[in-house]
Amino acid sequence: MFLASTSSINKLKLFTIAFSVSLIFNVFWSTGGSFKFSEVPFWPNYNMLASAFARGETHITEIPAEDYVKFEGKRYLYYGPVPALVRLPFTLMLNSGMPTGLMIAICIAACNALFLLILLSCSGITDKGYGLLILAVLVLNGFTLFLLSFSIIHNEAIVFAMMFLLGAILIYVQFNEDEKFLSAWRSVLLGLCLSLAVGCRASYAFAAIAVGAFFLSHILRLQNRFVFKVKILLPFAVTAFCGALLLFYYNYARFGNFLDFGIYNQKSHYDHSQFISYSHIPYHLWSIFFRLPVLRDIFPYLSLPYFTSVTQFSGYPSGSLFYVNENSISIFILMPITALYVYSFVTMQSGAPDSIKQLYFKLNILLWLQILGIALTILTAVRFYYDFLPILLLMCAISAIRLQINKISFAGLCVLSVLISDVLLLKVAHDMIKAFFL
Repeated sequence: MFLASTSSINKLKLFTIAFSVSLIFNVFWSTGGSFKFSEVPFWPNYNMLASAFARGETHITEIPAEDYVKFEGKRYLYYGPVPALVRLPFTLMLNSGMPTGLMIAICIAACNALFLLILLSCSGITDKGYGLLILAVLVLNGFTLFLLSFSIIHNEAIVFAMMFLLGAILIYVQFNEDEKFLSAWRSVLLGLCLSLAVGCRASYAFAAIAVGAFFLSHILRLQNRFVFKVKILLPFAVTAFCGALLLFYYNYARFGNFLDFGIYNQKSHYDHSQFISYSHIPYHLWSIFFRLPVLRDIFPYLSLPYFTSVTQFSGYPSGSLFYVNENSISIFILMPITALYVYSFVTMQSGAPDSIKQLYFKLNILLWLQILGIALTILTAVRFYYDFLPILLLMCAISAIRLQINKISFAGLCVLSVLISDVLLLKVAHDMIKAFFL
C-alpha cells in the first residue's frame, strides 16, 4: 500500500490515529503522568512573544536570565516567530498562553505521524516492517524523550521546524511517487511548509532551498505543457517568496536590518560575537560522528561531555575560536543503528533501482545541509541531533532493505539503539531537571 494511491480519508485517518496515540504518550512522558506542565523561568518562552504580538509589538516586557536579545533598550527573542504566531489566537481569545511542554508534545506527535506517512509513501521502502521498526526508534529514542523531558524554548523551536520540514518532505515524496498528486494548492502547501520551517529555525533555510530546488527540477522535467508547469510552480514561488519577505520584514522591524536575526546580540554566557563561523565545522563534525563518551566509575559508567574550549590562533585575522559542546558525542555510539548509513553508499550503487538512488541522494543532501546548519554555529548540543535524526532514520530504513538484514537482527539493533540513547540522554535530562526545577 502506497500512500499516494490511497484515498484522502485513509490518509487522514492514519495520520489522526498515529498523532493521537503519540500525543497521549508524549504528554504522559513529559509530565511524568501528572498531565500538568510547568515553565522553566530561567529562559524566555514563546508565550512572551505571543503576548508581544497581541500588543502589536515585537519586543517582550519580561526579563529572562539569558538567551534573549537586547537592542536599543528593548528585549527581543532571536528564535523564529512562527511558534508564537501559532499561539496568538489563544492569547487573543483566552488571554493565556500554551504550555511549552504541551507544544513540544504536539509537534513531536505530528513529526511521528508525518514520518509514518513518509515511510508508507516511499516506494524505496518496499518492506514496511523495517519502516515500522524505524518509526519505533524515532518515537522511543533518547533524543526524542530528552526533548520531551525538558520543556524549554530551544527544544520547541527545533520540533516545530522539523514538523514543517517533514510535512514538506511528505508532499514532495508524494509528488515524486505519483504525478497525479500535483495541484496548485498542494504547491502552495509545500511552499508554506518550507517557509514555516525557516520561520521557526533559520538554519533550516539550507534544506528548504534544497527541497524547493528538487521540486523545481521535478516539474521542469515533466512532459506537460508549459502552461501546466506555470500553474504548478507559480503558486509555490509566490508562497515561498511571501514567506521569506515576511521573515525579512520581521527582522527589519526589530533591528533595522533585513538580514539581522539578532544572534550576535544575545545575552548569554557564551561569546556570540563568533556565533557563525566556518571554523566551527571540523569541531562539530568530530563531535557528531566521532567524539567518545567520558568513562565513569558509577552507572551507567559513561557520561556525555560538557565543556567550552577556546583556541587562540595567530596570523590574519588573529584572535580566538570559541567552541561549546553540550553533551554531544558520536551519533553512531548513541544510536548504533545509524551505522547503516555508512554502508549505504555501497548498497545504493549495487543494483538499486534509479528511483531508490534518487530518493536516497536527495535525503542525503538534506541530511548534510541540516548538519551544516548546526556545524556553522558556536555550539554543538545534543538537542540539535533532532534537526537531522528523522532524515537519517529514513535513510537507515532504505539501507536495511537494500542490505536484506534479518528482521530479528534489525529489531535487536533498534532495541539496542533505543536503550543506549535512553540511558545516556535521560541521565542528562534528569540532571537538568534537578538543576532547574528541584
